[in-house]
Amino acid sequence: MRAFWLGLLLGTALRAQCPYVRYILFDACGSGTEEGCNEHLLLYTPVDLNIDNIAISFPIRPNNTNPDNDSPTEWVCNGGGCAASWVNNATVISTLNTNACTGTNYTYAVSGTTIPAGSWVLLFVGSCTTEIPNSSNLCGVGTVYVAFASNTQGSGRYGNTVPETSNRRTRIAFIGMPACSMTVNYRGLSSSVDGRYMLIDPTVCIGLTEGQHNTPPSTSACYYSSSGSNGVSMGVQAGCALPSVGVLPVIWAEVRVEGAHLLWRVEGQEVGQRLALERQEGGGSFSGWVQIASDLPWQGRYELPWSGLYRLVVEGVQGRLATSPVVEYHDQTLPRLYPNPAPGGPYLYQAGAVARLTVYNSQGQVLRGVAAPIEREVLRGLPPGMYWVELYTWDGLRLTQTLWVSP
Repeated sequence: MRAFWLGLLLGTALRAQCPYVRYILFDACGSGTEEGCNEHLLLYTPVDLNIDNIAISFPIRPNNTNPDNDSPTEWVCNGGGCAASWVNNATVISTLNTNACTGTNYTYAVSGTTIPAGSWVLLFVGSCTTEIPNSSNLCGVGTVYVAFASNTQGSGRYGNTVPETSNRRTRIAFIGMPACSMTVNYRGLSSSVDGRYMLIDPTVCIGLTEGQHNTPPSTSACYYSSSGSNGVSMGVQAGCALPSVGVLPVIWAEVRVEGAHLLWRVEGQEVGQRLALERQEGGGSFSGWVQIASDLPWQGRYELPWSGLYRLVVEGVQGRLATSPVVEYHDQTLPRLYPNPAPGGPYLYQAGAVARLTVYNSQGQVLRGVAAPIEREVLRGLPPGMYWVELYTWDGLRLTQTLWVSP
C-alpha cells in the first residue's frame, strides 16, 4: 500500500515540474486568415522556461491511418528551420493590458526571454489577431508572457476545413524536457460552430507524444470527439465570445508531510472554492476533518494532531473538483500546540508530558510561566498576536514552538 501511494506522489511531483497547456481555443471567431490568427493556447509553467524552448505544430492527419505531416517545416519555434517563429504584436498586448485587472500585466516574450517559474504564457497561432480574449479574470499573477506565431496565411493553423472524420491535432514540445510533451487530439466536430475551446487536464495529457487515431477515447489519450471525451472538455462561447483568460478549473492538489505539519498546494484554483482536509484511521472510510481557509495563491501548512492517512479535497459549486494523493502521518507523541494558528489560542496536546512551560511575546518578554500539573487549556485566552512557547518535558527535553493567535 505504501509503495502505491509513493508512486502516486512521485507521479504528481513529476507532473509539477512540467510546463503544460491549460486550454486551446481551436475554432475562433472570424473567417479565413483572421480566424486562424485568433486561435491561441494558454500555458502554465511551474519551472523556469525559455521562450526559445517552446515549439508547437498543428499536423493534419488526412485520414486516421496515414502519418501526420509533422516535419520541422510545420512547427512554430524560434530557430531550427521552423515554418514560423514567435514574434510581437504590440497592439494586441496593449489591449490585453488595458483590460487587465490589478496585479497583472502582459509583455512580449522576446527571443531569449526566460519565463520564470509560476508564470502564464499566452501563445497566439498568428500575428494578425483581431479578437482578443477577455483578460479581466486573471488577477494578481504578475507578468503574463505573450508571443505570436509569425504565420499570417491560410484558413487557420488548426485546419478548420479538415473533414469531421479526420483528426485535428496540436503538438506541444518543450526542448530539453521531452517527458513534458503533449499531443491533443480532436475530431468529429461541427464545421458550423465558432468560439470552441478545450480545457486540458495535464494529469492525462502530459507526456503524450502520440494520441488516439480512430479508436474511442481511452485512459491513455488526451483526446476529444463528439461522442465522448477523456482528459479534455470542450466549451462553446456564446455569441462567439472568446474564453476569459484566468477562468481555470482546478488542475491538481498536492500534499506532503513535514514533521508534524501537512504542506499543501493547489494549482488552477478559482476564488470561491473550498479546501477540506479528510482523514482516515483504522482502515475506515475517509471523513471530513477540517475546512481550510486561504487566500490566493492556495498554499500553506496545517498542523496534524493525530496519526492517520490524510488527503486534501477541493470543492466548488459543482461539487468535488480535485483530490490530492494520500499521505500518511505517524504521531511522535511529543507535546505540541493544536490547532496553530487558532482564535483565542490553541490547546496543549500531550499536556501531561510537560513539566513546565513559558510563553514569550514577539519582543522576547515573559508573559506566562506555568509548572505542572498543566491543563490542556493553559494557552487559551491569549490576545491575537505571535508568541514563542518553551516546553520542558519530564525527561528534560526542551521544545520551542511559534504560536499564532488569530483574531
